[in-house]
Order: sequence, then structure tokens, then C-alpha cells
Amino acid sequence: MVSGPAVGWAVPGGPSRAGRLGKAAFERAVAAAALLLLAPVLVALAIGVRLTGPGPVLVRRAKVGRGGARFTAVALRTIRLDAPGGQGGCHPVRRGGGRGAGGHGAFVRLRRDSRLTRYGAWLRRHSLDELPQLLNVLLGQMSLVGPRPRGPGEIPAGAAGAAGALRRLPMRPGMTGLWQVDGGPDLSFEESVRLDLRYVEHWSLALDLHILWRTWSVVARGPGARQPGNARSSEEQHQEGHRDDTRRPRARPRSRRRGG
Repeated sequence: MVSGPAVGWAVPGGPSRAGRLGKAAFERAVAAAALLLLAPVLVALAIGVRLTGPGPVLVRRAKVGRGGARFTAVALRTIRLDAPGGQGGCHPVRRGGGRGAGGHGAFVRLRRDSRLTRYGAWLRRHSLDELPQLLNVLLGQMSLVGPRPRGPGEIPAGAAGAAGALRRLPMRPGMTGLWQVDGGPDLSFEESVRLDLRYVEHWSLALDLHILWRTWSVVARGPGARQPGNARSSEEQHQEGHRDDTRRPRARPRSRRRGG
């Protein structure tokens, strides 16, 4: 399922400067429009967080951006303040051996976490807690679609090559991406990096729109909607989609029945 540049963790060039500027302008315009349209929804979600107990509505998480630059991503609080690490809201957790080369486990965001409030679990199930990251997109720190955003502590020891490739990525991390629609929650670190590199290598505005469309379906259905072992990748579906019309047999004209 995960293919693309892997040998030596070569970093693809990514879009041209004009392409990056066009992508940034488009995404900032979409983020601004989305914030205006979703303002009532965000207020309602914030009230729900406030009703779950005392504490801030928003939490801040350190992330590594383009070229290794640090920035702070915002999200709705989903866990109890009295829980261990309650201020952060999200911590990398290593699961098992993973499927990637080198045996590094998958670093995932727990959805069945004892620290979660019931309301917070619902927010995470549909990724609604990440809607405030539209502000990060508007500020130019994130993209709507891009490589997976990672915290400074989410890079496992022994993955120096993959970590170096991440720091050299020429694109900002995204609210969604191939890691969301083609990856699934159990990707190993190496597999997720390969998806990031493949996205940069095959980037196009049409691919971004295709990923956004698929993200809507994934988020609406919640976890488990992804089928990482069976489904084709987004760029493969996009590249082959225009061929479907040529494969369909043409309808044969109906013969006219003579009356009488």
C-alpha cells in the first residue's frame, strides 16, 4: 500500500515556488471562509468543552513545521485537567512493533484514552477538536492538505534518516493528507513518512481537492473508515478517475417501433 521514495529517504523537490504560493493563497482564502461559516459551530463546540469541566477551551501543542521550524497548533481540549498530562491533550504513544522497516512502533493519537471526557471522545472520533487549526492555516503555519503534523517527541530513536527527511520537507504540515485518507491509525513512523514523501512528489491542486473530498467521508464515518490494506491510494484513484468514462460501453440507440 505504501510505496514511493524510500531508498535513502530522498526528499522530492515538491511544487514550484509559484505552486507553493498558489496553494498557500488558495488555502488561506478557504480557511478564512471556513472560519466565518463555521463560527457558530465552533462557538457551540467551545461551549460543550466548557460544560465538561473547568479548564481552558483551547490547548496548545508544539509541532514541527516546514524545514524543522517550530510552531504552536491549537485544538479544542478533549481530556480532563486532573488527568496525568492533562494540559497537553495529546501525547505520542508507541504501539507494538509496527509494520515499518526497522520495527519502530506506530505513534498514534489514542482515541480510547481514559483521560478523555465523553464529549472529548466524540470530538476526536470526528476530528472536530482540530477545527481551530484553521487559524494555523490562516497564519501560514499549516496547510489544509499536507504532510502529517508531528510534535518534537514523536520521532522514534533510530529513525534518523526518516527524521531528516521530515525536516527537509518543502511543504507545511496539513490538517489532513494522505496519512488521513490512505494511512489509518496504525501506520508505523516509517510508513507515515513514506506517505508524506509520496504526497510531496505527486502534489497537485487536483490531488489536494481529491484528498479534501475523501477526508469528508473519513471524518463523517469516524475511525475505522480507512481501509489501508485494500484501497488504492488517493493519487492513483485521481489519476485513473478520468479513464472511467472511456471504459464504459456506449449505450446502443433504441430502434424505433413502427406503429400499426
